[in-house]
Amino acid sequence: MSDGPPILRQFGQFLQSLEDGQFHQDCSDTLTEIREKLTDYQLDHGGEPSATLTIKFKLKMEKGTLSVRPSLDKSLPKAPRGTSMLYVTEKGLTPLNPKQMDMFRGRPKEVPEASDVKTI
Repeated sequence: MSDGPPILRQFGQFLQSLEDGQFHQDCSDTLTEIREKLTDYQLDHGGEPSATLTIKFKLKMEKGTLSVRPSLDKSLPKAPRGTSMLYVTEKGLTPLNPKQMDMFRGRPKEVPEASDVKTI
């Protein structure tokens, strides 16, 4: 026979009691996801990736009861994006350098069949 209801004396006990243990499981799953993402990022891009895991509790005391609304948020590293170079002209942006001649602009010239060019 117990001496009354269980008393949550430690933070871990408090955390595990929220949402019948589901919040604690969500925290554990999120921590695993962060570890995997950081490892993948470092393998793919190198460097020293970082992430954040934020746990918040909205606590409200009302008539002898404490309501607890937990929230969990994460921030994962983003893969670097490539850089594109564009040239600014009076008409707008272009991927081709307007100061250089384009060898491939337009259609290639056709060689007439009746010419001095011989097929080998």
